[in-house]
Amino acid sequence: MLLSAEQFSDITRELARGGVTTGRAAEHRRAPRAHPRALVSVIPVEDGRWATPVTAMVRDVSSRGVNILYARAMKLGSQFVVRLPREDGPCAQFLCTVAHSRDLRDGQFGIGAEFTCLLADGAGERGLSPAGGRRIRGSIPG
Repeated sequence: MLLSAEQFSDITRELARGGVTTGRAAEHRRAPRAHPRALVSVIPVEDGRWATPVTAMVRDVSSRGVNILYARAMKLGSQFVVRLPREDGPCAQFLCTVAHSRDLRDGQFGIGAEFTCLLADGAGERGLSPAGGRRIRGSIPG
């Protein structure tokens, strides 16, 4: 999933609240990154159901995905929902698929994930509809 320029701008503006720093993307990057260093809600997805939300620090965000600082490792291909604030309206909820999990030190992990899809407003912690659960299970690689 690729965010539109408007969605990306809206989310990064709200995350940084006026202090977005867009770093020089290395040439191998597929999309420019913003480095807002903001706290967000992350909800691991286990068997199509949402686990307990936790707070994580956004290290960077692009139109393709997000990198968070997280308290534990995540398996490649596992999924979580991240709630990113918008300027107007409720948080945008994205289903993300883990692309890498790196041990940084001090019990923290850098989790890089691609946006899989934007979840409809109203998807909640009790889980997704049967169709939503199938979509999540169907998007897991392997």
